[in-house]
Amino acid sequence: MQTTTEQPMIETKEFKRQLESEAREHSTLKHPVFRLVMELSAAGPEKRDELVQLVRFAARETYHLTQMFERYIACLFYNCTVRSERKRLASNLYEEATGRLSQTDGHLELMERFIFAIGITEEMLEAPPTPETTELIEFRRQMVEDRAQFHKAAAAIMVASEFQNIDKVEGQMRHEFLPQVFGLTEHDMKFFTVHAKEDIAHVRDGLTMVAAACHTREMQEEALQSVRDTCDRFWGFYTGIQNNYRDAPELLAA
Repeated sequence: MQTTTEQPMIETKEFKRQLESEAREHSTLKHPVFRLVMELSAAGPEKRDELVQLVRFAARETYHLTQMFERYIACLFYNCTVRSERKRLASNLYEEATGRLSQTDGHLELMERFIFAIGITEEMLEAPPTPETTELIEFRRQMVEDRAQFHKAAAAIMVASEFQNIDKVEGQMRHEFLPQVFGLTEHDMKFFTVHAKEDIAHVRDGLTMVAAACHTREMQEEALQSVRDTCDRFWGFYTGIQNNYRDAPELLAA
């Protein structure tokens, strides 16, 4: 009778390196929608309306994601069995909901500050998200609500998702692709600058959290796959923006 031997676990330091590497290798900043923003910006006044429509559409879709994020962290906190990791999650949730640690505002309020600064109104926010945005929201929600998937959920939220705000391509972060046409101030951009600083620590905490949550090689492989799957859905999120922004003429009303 042939027996199978379970693969040994990946050493902790190497496992953390692989988790971070998966997020970097699946960078969504390489998505063509960012190149499109630069092309429309360079085209000048004749493409200004299309540029405004694209940026506002992207911001509105991002708002849908931001609305959910503190709830994801809350679910991770509830399902986490390691006291030291719960403390990190509690700190993260407190900052997400209140902004007290960064001495700003709650992160949803910071996002609202940005979207109102680029001319989005409360009425414009009533439009439903794209199917791709909904898929990203629901993919993460289902994992964080299932205690048995905590290791995958932590990889999806604390590694793949938090990494989105610190990822760089050719030295640029996401918010640095925003065109000057909106005349945004440092006050308007606080959502992005806060995340660019804080999410470095959040990703570091996430790597430790996922490593502690994985007790078998199979769980480690599932966590690595969760990072890939989450990044793939972020890519789909940007594809949804690129494919649908022209169908939202109401975003030019303001």
